[in-house]
This record gives sequence, structure tokens and C-alpha cells, in this order.
Amino acid sequence: MQAPHYPATAGTMLLALIATAAAWLKADITPLLADAHVAHGQLWRLLTSALVHADAVHLTLNLAFLWTFGTIVEEHFGAGRTFALFGLLAIGSGAAEFALLDGGIGLSGVGYGLVGMLMVLENRDPLRFEHAVGPRVASVLFGFFFVCVGLTITGVYPVANVAHAAGAGLGALLALAITFMHLHRTHAYAGVGIVTVALLVFATLARPLVNVSPRRGTEEAFLGYQALLKNDDRSAAWWFRDATVARPENADYWFNRGVAEARLEHADRALHAYQRAAELSPANANYQSALAEMKTYVRKTGSGPLSP
Repeated sequence: MQAPHYPATAGTMLLALIATAAAWLKADITPLLADAHVAHGQLWRLLTSALVHADAVHLTLNLAFLWTFGTIVEEHFGAGRTFALFGLLAIGSGAAEFALLDGGIGLSGVGYGLVGMLMVLENRDPLRFEHAVGPRVASVLFGFFFVCVGLTITGVYPVANVAHAAGAGLGALLALAITFMHLHRTHAYAGVGIVTVALLVFATLARPLVNVSPRRGTEEAFLGYQALLKNDDRSAAWWFRDATVARPENADYWFNRGVAEARLEHADRALHAYQRAAELSPANANYQSALAEMKTYVRKTGSGPLSP
């Protein structure tokens, strides 16, 4: 029984089994998944979403991937550093996927991160890592990467390909940092930190600007609408601001943003939102009426500037 010798790898696999079993048993695992709440501070979701898997094939492949390469890393770096490495790769790869698309689940970003790391270590530290991956296995894995891209494009099976690529790149950067001479190692680790922070910025503050998913803005708008129904106007305005940045051509999002801002007595912001809604959908009588009422309110109270 080898699992006790590799507590970081075996422990991560056990957590993945538990989280995935909970999902399959219809437990509410939504707090574990990467969704729009990530952009509003719930960063743990980037880590925990890596533990959840869609089906038996997904789970089996990723656990085999993790055991094969995670144990090699843990053999040389120990359990503590390996746990930290898994966490960094999960967060970095998950942040990249969530920033650009809709977010994903599974440990494959970590797996590709380990492969990227070991491929660099094979070349830069061959005494310890010779044949850790090998050219044949590397070819199969990266061929599989392109198969996954094809499966996603054709709609046969959606795969978090951005997470795979980001994980491999981040793992390679870590390996470079590990193998730099002492004088340059601090700068190399700082570079890894900068890349990770940049990925987190893209997944949070900048996500409405960089996200290219066909569904961008819809989750934020749904959460904003739910907040309006609960009279949680501050949260509603927050969500609809993100939705209108992600999808500035959607008149409904602008109108609902205007409703939230008006309830908060942010007259200038409400006026701007109503104007955008009315411009995008000039035939909508509700939008035109709301705009006219807000213009009248601003004129009477002098509470905000009127746009031309």
C-alpha cells in the first residue's frame, strides 16, 4: 500500500472522491464551484472546484494523472510543498479558465501543471528527474490536449482546455524557478507570484472585460435580478454593473441596473443606465418612461448631471 507514503497526493485524491461523490449524490455543492461569486471575493472556489468531477471517466483519468505524476513530485519535494504546489496549480489554472470562459471542474489543470513542471525538470535537473515524463508520454498527453480541444469545439464533450494550457505553463514556470541558480531564484519565484496574481486579477476585477464566453454576463444578471426581488439593491447594482460591462449591448441589463441604482438614490448612475437602455431599445415604452421620470427627478432635485 503506497498511499501512506504520499499523503499529499493520496489526500488530494481522497478529497476529490468525497467532493465528486457528494455531487453525484445530489448534495448541494454550489459553494465549491467556480461561478460569478469568484469575481466578488470567493476565491476558494477556484481551489475547491478542482476536486469535483463530472463523471466516472473524468474522475478516473484525473486521479490516474495525479497519482502518476504527483507521487514523483512528492518523492522529491515532500508532502507540504506538494500540497502547496497542487493548490497553486489548481488556483492558477482555474483562474485562467474562469477569467476567459465559464470556469471548470476537475484536477486536469493540476495534472497538466505537473507534466509541464516535470518536463522542464527532466532537462534542467536530469540527475533527479530523468525519464519523469519521457518524450513518448509527453507526446500522448499533449496529443490528448488537442483531442480535448476538438471535442470542445465540436460540442461532443466540453473540456477546460484553458485550464490545461495555463496549468502546464504555470508548472513550467515553477520548474524554471526551482532550477535557477540561487542569485536568480528569488526573482524567478517573484515572477511566478506575479503571474498568479495577474491570473487572479483577470478572474476577478477584470473578468467582465476579458471574458469571451457566449454566456458572459448572464449569471451576473440572474444574481442581480434575484437581489432585486429580495430588495438587496446594493448587491443588485453590483451584479448588474458587471453584467453591463460584460454585455454592454443588452438593454435589459442596463434597465435593471438603473432600477437598482435608483433605489439606492444614485440618481446620476440611474440616469446613465436608463439612457443606455433607452438608446439600445428605443421602442420599449417602459425604458423611455423610466428615463423621462429620472430626468424629471434630476432636474427637480439637482441630484446629478444630465447627459445630453
